Amino acid sequence: MKKYIVMLFFLASTCSPQDLPGEHSFFDAKNISLFAAVAGSRLLDVHSTSRCLKARYYETQLPPSLVSNKPAFIGYSFALAGLNMQAAYILHKTHHHKLERAISVAHFGAVAATAGRNYSIP
Repeated sequence: MKKYIVMLFFLASTCSPQDLPGEHSFFDAKNISLFAAVAGSRLLDVHSTSRCLKARYYETQLPPSLVSNKPAFIGYSFALAGLNMQAAYILHKTHHHKLERAISVAHFGAVAATAGRNYSIP
């Protein structure tokens, strides 16, 4: 698990952002980095939630039947990451490029904060 987390962040860090004026391709370095960050934060959230459940804490935001079934929880998390990409693509096609990246940044921030809170629980 740790190996895949390190690989995701390595891939995200090797992409150099390009400063393209106006129009840019959807899969440019910035978007790839943001999508990798969202997927990585989702992976951290799955791991931190599983860790908390093993320590006899309980999930308050999602149903217990979802978080106790690890394949379903992983599928749910990565479906949300895919939904983030779909929303970014729709915003890209409608020329809302700042919002396209802002939703990925917000998604990453919210999920990373949740994972960080989970990891801070002893």
